[in-house]
Amino acid sequence: MSNTFQPNRLPKYDEGSLINELKRVISKYFENRPPQLKDFNKYSMVSQTTIFKYFGTWENALIKAGYKTIEEEMREDLKTISNLNQGKFFTYDYYKGQGGKFALERLKNVFRQSDWQSLLQNILSLKKPPKLIRIVKTQRKRVSEFTEDQLFSELKRVWEKLGRRPTYSEFRTIGTIGTKVYERRFGNWTKAIETFSLKFNFYTQSNENCNTTPTLLLSELRTIASKITSPILTFDDYKKHGGVHSKITFQNHLGSWRLAVEQIGKKDGVGKGRYSREDLFAELQRVWELIGRQPKTREMNEFGNIPASLFTQRFGSWIKAVHAFCSDREKPDDAKQIDKKNNNHTQQIEVHPQSLDDEKKEAKIEEAKNCIIMTTSRTPSLRLRFKVFKRDNFRCVRCGRSPASHPGLELEIDHDRPYSLGGETVIENLLTLCRDCNRGKGNLSE
Repeated sequence: MSNTFQPNRLPKYDEGSLINELKRVISKYFENRPPQLKDFNKYSMVSQTTIFKYFGTWENALIKAGYKTIEEEMREDLKTISNLNQGKFFTYDYYKGQGGKFALERLKNVFRQSDWQSLLQNILSLKKPPKLIRIVKTQRKRVSEFTEDQLFSELKRVWEKLGRRPTYSEFRTIGTIGTKVYERRFGNWTKAIETFSLKFNFYTQSNENCNTTPTLLLSELRTIASKITSPILTFDDYKKHGGVHSKITFQNHLGSWRLAVEQIGKKDGVGKGRYSREDLFAELQRVWELIGRQPKTREMNEFGNIPASLFTQRFGSWIKAVHAFCSDREKPDDAKQIDKKNNNHTQQIEVHPQSLDDEKKEAKIEEAKNCIIMTTSRTPSLRLRFKVFKRDNFRCVRCGRSPASHPGLELEIDHDRPYSLGGETVIENLLTLCRDCNRGKGNLSE
């Protein structure tokens, strides 16, 4: 059986199991050469958060597992490029152009250097040659020389360049109009931001270094809420999608987190008990079948009617919810649903004397004498349905297509021997077909 639809995370961790997982991934996918953490994450059954929690850094994890440290590899890589340049100072662009392996930010983080120049000086003793710098001073215009449209046009330019609301210091660096102009025109910088946001409906997320107001808080909430299809917006979802303010900030400006969420037409997610355990499992199974594989939290929020945050609240984490679901679906199935009243499930054949001639009437009565007695319902239970899909790797057994490779494809359960001809609803008689193949089959049996 394929492992495609098994849980993709380990349920429990210790240092030994993490080192074994690290060795497994590196030996299987990277030919025993330590990869970057982002590449390791593509194949690993543990998250980088767990790696940091147990080892502090990715480099420490590699050392614990007996691999060469990233610092040693970086030194060798830098020395190789230096030798190509005859031991002279070289730029980062030259380094990458000659086959340098590492990103600038990673090099600076590992060697704890602020920039490329200090990195080469402290690691390879290479100094940058002096360079003449020409300083050009410009004189800014006075406040009265700017119209409001000009002020807002420049603010919009910087805002769009950063992709979010600029801080006071960022605008001073990037903007061509001084912040003092905005302060004198609108009273203060925050008031200028608020006026701009209201006038142009410019709802973009802020930065943790920005002051805020009730209007700007609601503006940020609307931006984040637009990314979430669920009617529920929890504080955890707000933080995951880039929210930077604390609950205390919402309490001080808007009364509480709940009142803030209600003002933008959402709910705060309190009241997790309204869904039963089976309600959660049924919805998780629906989304799993829809995309043909184990859904991620963002996919659960996008395609599901119950947000992933409620699974986290009920089970402790998303991966624990997935483990609980898989364990439940592995339980023995209750597929044999006996009719309690008649102790059987009989296929009924109706006879209408007025609409049939004597010959057909007798044939219909004879057929009724030989009616088939069934012991299972025509419709499989959710647990049995999931077992059949999992056995067939969530692929149509006829055309081989899957929702994972063909988004929008719908899978259905079909009886190999038709139910109308005595085929019971048991796993041995059930197949996974896509809607197109199933509709083409009709009541035929191979």
